[in-house]
Amino acid sequence: MLPPPPPQTALAQALAHVFHPPTTTIPVIRCAIFLIKAITLFAPCAPFAANPWFLYPLLALAAADLGVLSFRWDTSWTLLVVHLGVVYVAGQRGKLCEGERVAWDGIG
Repeated sequence: MLPPPPPQTALAQALAHVFHPPTTTIPVIRCAIFLIKAITLFAPCAPFAANPWFLYPLLALAAADLGVLSFRWDTSWTLLVVHLGVVYVAGQRGKLCEGERVAWDGIG
């Protein structure tokens, strides 16, 4: 008979939880990723609204990742990187926010 395996170190246990999280933490991770996506979409435009051409598709993808798609690390992280990339490029080009193009000087 073989002797029992040696006990795992704290590092090995932490890595096991990172790569194979308990099923109770997966919904928390999914909600956190959704909140990150929503905040990065709405916060840069406050107090104005986000451009609907970016808002609705990105919000629909975020909601699909939250509830419709089955959870896979690679899918969620890929969608997060795509989301952040689109928000960054649209923000750099001045297309992310809708309200900045309104001319308020002529009113009143």
